[in-house]
Amino acid sequence: MAVRTALALATALALDARWSKLPGGPSARSGACASADGGAVHVFGGYLEAADGSRSVSNDLWRFADGTWTEVAAASPGAPRPRLCSTLCETKGSLLLLGGWDPGAKGDGGDILDDVWLYEKGAWTELDARLPGPRSRHAACSLDDGRVVAVTHREVLVYDPKTRSVRKQETTGSAPSSRGLHVAAKLDGSSSILVWGGADQSGAMCDDAFVLDCDTWTWRALYAR
Repeated sequence: MAVRTALALATALALDARWSKLPGGPSARSGACASADGGAVHVFGGYLEAADGSRSVSNDLWRFADGTWTEVAAASPGAPRPRLCSTLCETKGSLLLLGGWDPGAKGDGGDILDDVWLYEKGAWTELDARLPGPRSRHAACSLDDGRVVAVTHREVLVYDPKTRSVRKQETTGSAPSSRGLHVAAKLDGSSSILVWGGADQSGAMCDDAFVLDCDTWTWRALYAR
């Protein structure tokens, strides 16, 4: 109960703010991924919707800093394949893109992706590393040492910036149920991440929270239903 009260209080305090709409920036979209590095926020891809209601998928990259949006990498054939429901994380001054879903043409179901990309020094590079299979609707965040931890519907994955590789990480403890569309964030002053919500395999929405210690790779349930 104390943990739930603390989370509720933190949420209430976080909402004590004012929204303001900024001029310019990316076009209207959904399903994009974003990453913050402290001084800037980057946004990649997503579903774009035109004024006539038609939709397309993009692979453009935008940066928000000092109150201004800048398109740093326009949609192009040299960028990662257009997608949504992927993850973007800052690591050692670069941006890491993991998997996602390219819905393709209407009605064909599209492709779930297993590719791994880095945006560094103003250009995209596709890495030799691959996810263990197609993954989308996962969540990921960076640790202080540059590692990126991704929580998918079936496992925990770790990207190592030293070797530019992705590996599956075994864990212990009370792990979240299999789910997608959840969120994750690193906890300040630690090597732990918080995972909250999502939708399980039945489609039911989740409101439980879990912490993963990325030193011991042990899960701990904060509260679960």
